[in-house]
Order: sequence, then structure tokens, then C-alpha cells
Amino acid sequence: NPAPFPAPPGAREHMIEVSGARLWCWDSGGRGMPILLLHPATGSAAIWEYQYAPLVAAGFRVAAFSRRGHYRSEFTQGADAGEAVADIEAVGKALSFNRFVVLGCAGGGFVVPDFALSYPEKLAGIVIACSQGGAIDPAYRATISRGLPPGFAQQPASFRGVGASYRA
Repeated sequence: NPAPFPAPPGAREHMIEVSGARLWCWDSGGRGMPILLLHPATGSAAIWEYQYAPLVAAGFRVAAFSRRGHYRSEFTQGADAGEAVADIEAVGKALSFNRFVVLGCAGGGFVVPDFALSYPEKLAGIVIACSQGGAIDPAYRATISRGLPPGFAQQPASFRGVGASYRA
């Protein structure tokens, strides 16, 4: 078994009930503008260790949750795993975020545009980092595909999700 990852120092852990799942979440608390961090497809809420302290020091209230089926989050067999937008809204509501920034990295960035269109009144801002943002425009997808080596799509997500310099 892998060693457990605790919440960052000073953050409180929660298990948030959503439709068909319980999501592991941590929250710095505080009065600053809330920022909700969405992990890559191969990560979890445990990946934000290096971003936590600088964001808190900058005055943000910082929170993250592990999406369904990721580290410490549970989801009921047969439940719809594609509830990411509803899960973001539920986590924000459970943490009493009226308006907040949503930051999605890599796979976490794919849901940010959907959330922004579904709940614009809840957003103070969005950040999509290291992600294609779920764009499905055929010309855009063709451009992205031309830059990938043959067989790239068949590689495991843990390989596709990091660059060559990280793997080295």
C-alpha cells in the first residue's frame, strides 16, 4: 500500500457527500478569495503540496478535492463518473464558497469550460493550465494530433500526462 498523503499543513480534511460519491477534500479556511484546485487525470488532491503555501501566503483560501475514483474519494458502483461539473458545484457549496476561482490542470482543465458555462455566477475567475481544455473543434483536434508521435494515444495516461523532461 502506498503511504497516505495528508492534507497540507494547516488545512482541514473533509469527506463531501455528492450524488453517488464521497469526495476527499481539504481546505485552508480563511477569508481570502477561494480557489478550488482540480487535479490532472492521473493525480489527486494530494498533488498540490508546492502550490498550497504560496497561494495561502498570497491571501487565497485554497481547497482541492480528489475526483471520483481518485485517491481517497469513493464512488458507488454504477454511479455516473461523469459528474465533474456537479461535483465542483457541490464542493463549492459544502465549503460555503459564494464566488471562487477554479484552476484546472491538465485533465482537470477539461471540465473548467463546462463549469464556467454552467455556473458563471459562481466564478471569480478560471485558470486552465497545461491542458487543451476539452476543446472538440475538428480543426483544433487535427492540429493537436499532428504534433503527437504515432501510438501516443495508446500510451498509459501516466505517460501521456507528463513531458519528456519530467520523465527524465
